[in-house]
Amino acid sequence: MSAASKDEFLRFYGLCVQLRSSAAHHNILFGLSEAQRSRLWGIAGIFFSDLHGLLRDQIIQYVCKLTDPAISGSKRNPHINLTIKHFLANCDFANDLARRDQLVALSVAIHLFADKIRPARDKLISHSDHAAIMAELPIGAAPQVEWDEFWSNLSEFAYQLGCHFGDTSFRLFEVGMISDADNVLRDLRKAAAFDLMVQESELSRRCLDAFDSVSF
Repeated sequence: MSAASKDEFLRFYGLCVQLRSSAAHHNILFGLSEAQRSRLWGIAGIFFSDLHGLLRDQIIQYVCKLTDPAISGSKRNPHINLTIKHFLANCDFANDLARRDQLVALSVAIHLFADKIRPARDKLISHSDHAAIMAELPIGAAPQVEWDEFWSNLSEFAYQLGCHFGDTSFRLFEVGMISDADNVLRDLRKAAAFDLMVQESELSRRCLDAFDSVSF
């Protein structure tokens, strides 16, 4: 196989950004406080409970996809994956040995974390493992401090890999407009304020007239 290209890196970085975006959506909506989660569940419990699970599963899926083997499948029908290990195996580091060593160290840390959460992908998300489902035990959980370390390592890996391809602009935590989920909370607060306003008899009619005039 030919050496990994910058175009491949750009596609890989796009996956990292999508992962970070999903995590930002999740953290904004569900990661701040138990009181905020309770308010969301009170507004639309089924919807927000499902959304919480979908975002959680997507985050786990992306972490596992980025840390899958460089090649999967059979020897007769190999499948090349756009993963961290793909770049370590196929980049030409002949003149960039120090960076290669740094990337390898970051990769080791990232894969150790991924191995902790991979059982959730393998047993509950991608498959329906009978024993895991019937046991109803938490699988693939990791404390926040380990998630924080993972994000730091992934961001640094993407940055250093971008530098290898001659571009120093790939900083995962500096990507603008990675989530607009805060707009949802803002409008829900406006709705809550509206509910309070209509309880005032003087404002009730005007507020309800305004409400009826807005389509969605």
